[in-house]
Amino acid sequence: MGGFEELGEIIKKTTRNRMEKIPVEIKRIVQVTKLRSEVRRKKNEMDKLLTDLGEKTYQLHLKKKIGHAELKRLGSKITQLKKDIETRKKDIQRLRER
Repeated sequence: MGGFEELGEIIKKTTRNRMEKIPVEIKRIVQVTKLRSEVRRKKNEMDKLLTDLGEKTYQLHLKKKIGHAELKRLGSKITQLKKDIETRKKDIQRLRER
């Protein structure tokens, strides 16, 4: 019968050790989740700032206040894409009116 008592003690110790580790694991998971949330929030903020920067740069391009060749090229591409989009929107409208 000594074997069963010994086994019982091992199970108790193992369970106690695991139970003691649970708060530490929960705290770690909460911290990781919080950090991931902060990373996501900062990435979204950065994406918005890049979009704002692009919009402002494009507005300067339209006013011919951009001297950098690469920015001029990108501005011209955006202008062409906007024209293409408007043309396709008009095509869609015409097709819907039929």
